[in-house]
Amino acid sequence: MRKYSILLVCVFLLTACGNKLNQLTRVDTQVRDVKENPGTETIITDEGELDTIRSSFKKIIWNKNSVPSMSRREDVKVSLFIRTDTDEPERINDYLIWFNGNKAELISSVQEESYGVLSDAKHLKAVLIKN
Repeated sequence: MRKYSILLVCVFLLTACGNKLNQLTRVDTQVRDVKENPGTETIITDEGELDTIRSSFKKIIWNKNSVPSMSRREDVKVSLFIRTDTDEPERINDYLIWFNGNKAELISSVQEESYGVLSDAKHLKAVLIKN
């Protein structure tokens, strides 16, 4: 019986951690301009665009112990607003994102994530950077 209880707790924790993006309520972006100056700031609240961001972030492969060094400034700064509890304020996770062709590289403010790579980032880029 104890084994089943431990298994149930593990499944619950994995499910809870995996569903944190389901509570995504808003995304703030700041796109750098051609001269690498802070550029346009946008707030994304459209549910279709949030779904695209959710699905893209679920595909990122995170390297938890990496400390990357990038050769240029990020293309976009992103803040994800995630509701964890109705009685608590939203949690804000910040990301720096570099786009290289169809690939994206991310540095996260979340300790468990650190540095990540998204191999197919065209949909994420289309939502975050609107020209």
